[in-house]
Amino acid sequence: MNQRRMAESVNHENPLWLVMYGAGSRRYWAFPAFSVPSGTLLASADLDELVSWMRETELRYLPYP
Repeated sequence: MNQRRMAESVNHENPLWLVMYGAGSRRYWAFPAFSVPSGTLLASADLDELVSWMRETELRYLPYP
């Protein structure tokens, strides 16, 4: 599976995020669609690492149910 399709898959599975792959940067980018400090975005060349950082960000900024 190519990187853009992998990013689309992660994006589909995580509705609180906009996940994209930048061909020029060769990085995956994740933009939170929930309240976080201004300028918060995540980037990594490794998709698994990015998803891990997404979970950490959710735990830090989303209220507990």
